[in-house]
Amino acid sequence: MSVISPVIVSNFLNESDFNRLVNHFKDHKGIKKGQPDQFGRISMNESSNPLLTIFSKKILPFVRDHFNDQTILPSYSLFAEYSDKNIYLEKHKDGGACTYTVDLVLYQKTPWGLWIDGKEYLANENDAIVFMGEDQEHWREPISDNNDKTGLIYFHYVKPDHWWYTNPEWRNV
Repeated sequence: MSVISPVIVSNFLNESDFNRLVNHFKDHKGIKKGQPDQFGRISMNESSNPLLTIFSKKILPFVRDHFNDQTILPSYSLFAEYSDKNIYLEKHKDGGACTYTVDLVLYQKTPWGLWIDGKEYLANENDAIVFMGEDQEHWREPISDNNDKTGLIYFHYVKPDHWWYTNPEWRNV
């Protein structure tokens, strides 16, 4: 499989869909109750928020067209709000079911760059950074004394022969 260069897709969702997601996730009671992880974020997945599954399927045609593979399937999605005083995302390549990733910015005051293979990608609200999470090293630089709330959705996809589908019992290991 060849690696496709990351891109930013501006105005990724139509206004109605984008507003639906922002209104649903911003100030969500699950975020208000949660405790930040080591990255300074509080997150929710499909099991606690089925709207993620709805939108993962809704944008699937875009993902298939972008990566030129009509067999691609959704694996999992995650909403994350980075709102702690110290936030970052460590440098890594995804080890899970994240072959193809759509990183959608829902809300922020100031763009917080996503670095992919040494290049910074600055996305605005309703912009999506589309890249290959398992093949491309990516991270977000640390911010100390953060006073912003950055809401992101990570939509992940794989091919049907990925372990996510061939050995689903591995999902919770």
